[in-house]
Parts: sequence; structure tokens; C-alpha cells
Amino acid sequence: MHVRTVIRIAAVIVSGAIFISACDRQSPTAPDSPACSYIVTPSTATVAAPGQAITVHVQTTAACTWSARSQVDWITLSAGGNTGPGDIVLTVAANEGSAERSGAVTIGEREFGVRQSARVVAPCEFVLTSPSGTFGPEGGKGHLALQTSATCNWTARSTANWLTVRTTTGVGPGEVEYEVSPYDGTEQRQTTIIVEQASFTVRQDPRPSGPCQYAVDATSALLHWHGAVGDGLDIRLTTTSHCAWSVTSGASWIDLVTPAAGTGSAVIRVRVGAYTSEVTRSAPVMVRWPGATAGQNVWLTQEGCRYALGPLTDLVPASGGRRRGSIFATPVTTSCAIGCLWELRTDVPWIHFTGSTTGSGDDDFFYNVDINTSGAPRTGTIKLTTGGVITVTQDQ
Repeated sequence: MHVRTVIRIAAVIVSGAIFISACDRQSPTAPDSPACSYIVTPSTATVAAPGQAITVHVQTTAACTWSARSQVDWITLSAGGNTGPGDIVLTVAANEGSAERSGAVTIGEREFGVRQSARVVAPCEFVLTSPSGTFGPEGGKGHLALQTSATCNWTARSTANWLTVRTTTGVGPGEVEYEVSPYDGTEQRQTTIIVEQASFTVRQDPRPSGPCQYAVDATSALLHWHGAVGDGLDIRLTTTSHCAWSVTSGASWIDLVTPAAGTGSAVIRVRVGAYTSEVTRSAPVMVRWPGATAGQNVWLTQEGCRYALGPLTDLVPASGGRRRGSIFATPVTTSCAIGCLWELRTDVPWIHFTGSTTGSGDDDFFYNVDINTSGAPRTGTIKLTTGGVITVTQDQ
């Protein structure tokens, strides 16, 4: 028996073209592409607080395209995707917060999870130091040096109302300024300055009891014409810490450098300027205190810029001639006379100086006396602007 397959073919001619249609079979089609799959290695990461870069490998077939997207702003990607297998770098920023955080990156159809630790904050430690923590009854100002880490916040306070903390808050190392009030009690008192976990004890002594006694180390002082400038002249007053005193100047040319009043022992400093007059001057520095003796004067005597001439007289013949005179400081020493200027002058036209008429310190000078043709004796003088006279008498 024979089986015959009949294929029906229809031909259609359209504008010279022949179209053949096989009615009993379907036309062939291209096969479907296989679905893309992705494997991400590693699949998760745990990162320390400082952050780091993580390389993630994406495994897939060559024709598969994939994209990558971060779900949080603290993870950034080296690329937004690729085709086929490849790597992508995830950069995790530092975690400045105090709590752990989690985020994710979508790579292809996979989710890559990231967990990051919180920043480890070292506990703040505080150390207080000071050169002294004991005050007298008069009180005063003080400061503490505070040592701590740069990011540590702190507050400062006192446990007593007689100590005022001036610097109450800060960040990092610094100084804590404070002030202690005067105290009239009879027993020592103390309080504490507290800065977070650190503390510092401040003590204040009472006023001593008993009568006051005073002593001044000098009753007078002699100054040359330069005076006492720069560090000045010191007068030392000795007494107990609770005993009051005051000081005043007895002349406008004596300047007080130190405070005009105080309690306890002190150095009283004065300054005296230069004095170019030839007349000696004196004035007191008046130290005063309560009590029977009332106080003490310290007399300051200042010698001026003063010179003498020699000889005191000069007898010159009628023929005149070259003569010699001497200048010497009196009563100050030669070294004290440095800078103390002198000038020679004469009141007659027949005396002529042969050298310089100005200078300082001890020196000799020369002068000429003209011939006396007047027929009578004559007299003239040589003078220094800072003292001293030579009387010149010439025969006829």
C-alpha cells in the first residue's frame, strides 16, 4: 500500500513576481534567547568605621547587560553597569556617627548588602594643673591649665560662692580663669573647682592677728644727674601680710611706678629723670601706715649736671699769651658726668678760645689773651653753663 502526501501550492503572480505559499506547513522562526542570570561575589560586606573600597565580581554570560545603583549616599560606585562578566568597585565613606549603619547596592538582579561599624569615640579625660592654689586674705585672680583631647567639651564650676569661675565652658585644652574674693575670716577656707571628672582645690588664708610692725630699708638715697630710670629705684617695705600701707611722692620729679597702697611686704619702685641744673634738689618718698610711728620718709637727693673750673683766678701780663684751664665734674664722678654737657663762654672780647667750647666730662682747654694796650688793668671772666668761673685779670 502506498501513502501519498499531497502538498497544495498556491501561486500568485503580482506584477511579475511569484509568491508561493505552503499552506500545510508553518514558516520557521528563530529560537528564544536563554534568560540572563547574575552571581555577585561576595554577596555582603562588613566595613569598619573609617570606610574602605570593596571590589565586587559580577558573573554572567557575555551577552547579558547589567546595571548597578547605590541605595545610600555614603556608598559610591566606580561604574553604573556593564555587559558580560566584570568587576565594580564600591567605596564606603567613613562613618562619623555613633551608631552602626546598613546600606545596599543593586547589581543586576542581586542586592549587595553593606554593614558599617560606628565610630569608636575614646572617652574624654581631663587634667587640671596650676602653679599655686593658695591665696592670701586679699584674694586675687588665678588660672588652671586644662589638658584634654581636642574634641572634648567641658564645663567648669565652683563649689563656693566666694570663688567665681570666669571661664565656664570650652572645647579641647585651654585655661580656666577664676577669681577669689577678699576674706576677713580667722580660719583657712577652701573650695573646689570642678571640670567634668577633674577637680582642683583652692585654699585661702585668713588675715593674721596681732599688731602691725613696719620697716623700711633706707631713709635716704643720693642720685647723680642721670637720675633713676629704666628699672628705677627700689625701696623695700617689710611688714606682715594683713598690715596696710600707702606711699606718696613729695615732688613732681619723683614718679611712683608701683601701686600707691597695699598690704603686707612690698617693693616700692620710683623713677627719677635726668637733671641738668647745677643746683642740688631733694624731696621725700613718704611711706605711711596706721599706728604710733605713722610712717617714714625716704629722702632722695639728686645732684645736677655740675662742673668746676680751675684755676679760680688767672693773672695775665700785659703782653697776653696762651693760657690753660681745666674742667672737672663736681661732686659726681667722671663716669657719672658722661652725657652731662658743658659749654665755655667769656664776657670780654679780648679772651679767645683756641679749641672746642663744648664737651662733657673732665677736660682741659686753652685760650689766648690779647695784648693790653688800654693803659689800665682789665678783668674778664670765663664761665661754664653748668657752673664754674675763672676770673682773668690782666696788667696794664
